[in-house]
Amino acid sequence: MESLEEVRQYIRDLDSQNCPVAQRQRQLREEREREARKAHEAREQQRQAANISQERWDAIDERIRQDIQVYFGEGGPGGSSFIALYDDPGIPGDDGWQLLAGRGGRGPERPIGARGRKGERGARGEDAPTNISWVVDPVHYRAVPTMSNGRAGAPLDLRPLFEQFNAEAVLPAVDEATKDAARTKLLAPL
Repeated sequence: MESLEEVRQYIRDLDSQNCPVAQRQRQLREEREREARKAHEAREQQRQAANISQERWDAIDERIRQDIQVYFGEGGPGGSSFIALYDDPGIPGDDGWQLLAGRGGRGPERPIGARGRKGERGARGEDAPTNISWVVDPVHYRAVPTMSNGRAGAPLDLRPLFEQFNAEAVLPAVDEATKDAARTKLLAPL
């Protein structure tokens, strides 16, 4: 498993190569940053309209995050919203929480209507892109296919295969060679 810093370095390397994957990543990152800025500006307008100091606003915001929960757990009250009645109230749905909005039940069964007419045949789609070459990343043991449409395909992470080969073939062979060398006195003990 790679460290977060290795992943960040890999992304920086891709950015510097100007490959299609890096360009798309950069585009998505910029979109997320724009959305975050818009959300921040909207929250700031709300704070100013309410004439509340930033410190008090942050405290209210944190308290809301701590006290109101949407529970998505399996079974039980999954999909319901709860507000805490006191600090450390336990799992949403327990006595320390009050239900704000409960998940609705399944609606009544209705008769199935008549089948609609068959739709018109759509236009022929584009051929699926094919792999035309590979970009090898020896630092991270990856290979990224370049597709016939010019886009990068899903990266092929080869590190686990090399690790498995090392564990199953290389290390046992080295151990065996070391034992043979010690038996034949080719290798002196340390």
